[in-house]
Amino acid sequence: MIFHRLILLLLAGLIGCVCSAPVPAHLPNNVDSRLEFFTPRAKLNSATVRKHFKQEGVKIVKKINKSFKPGPSQSVLWSGKSPKADGRLVSVYHKAQAFAKQHGMKTINHALRDAKITIPTKKQNSYSAHIWKFASKAWAKAAHGEVTAVVGSEVDDKSVYKTIEKPTLMANKAVTKVVEWNTHTGKKTQIKPPK
Repeated sequence: MIFHRLILLLLAGLIGCVCSAPVPAHLPNNVDSRLEFFTPRAKLNSATVRKHFKQEGVKIVKKINKSFKPGPSQSVLWSGKSPKADGRLVSVYHKAQAFAKQHGMKTINHALRDAKITIPTKKQNSYSAHIWKFASKAWAKAAHGEVTAVVGSEVDDKSVYKTIEKPTLMANKAVTKVVEWNTHTGKKTQIKPPK
């Protein structure tokens, strides 16, 4: 009888130790494919995880640099929101994709898809916003000839288009003309060279 109680106590203690063992809460989603996280010598701390995310980001950036080569006058950029008939604001993303397809042009999204590049979400990689900003600047730098920017009636002054893409297009000597098309009003405004 005492022997059974002793075994039960030992078993309960063992289960308690296993359940209370610390588990890192910041593992990346694809950690199961990364064997270095399972080696006994690897220290899984925030610096290790940041290094992994940064290395993954650098690989994506290098692939973007090799892949972004739009043809002349084929680049379309987009930013902002416009109201629907019911007054709800919606992104101009879908209108930009349709415009590009209809005119034989490409958005950054088409270029990424064609190059089989997936930029991770912020939850998947803390460097996601930096990768997107790099990609946006690279797309504006690669543009040449005439460029169309599909914009909404509301474009945030801190948007990637206004802070990165537009200034890059304006400084890009290979870009001869930039036209902003407001999807809400239908108005086309030439911003480079200024009229």
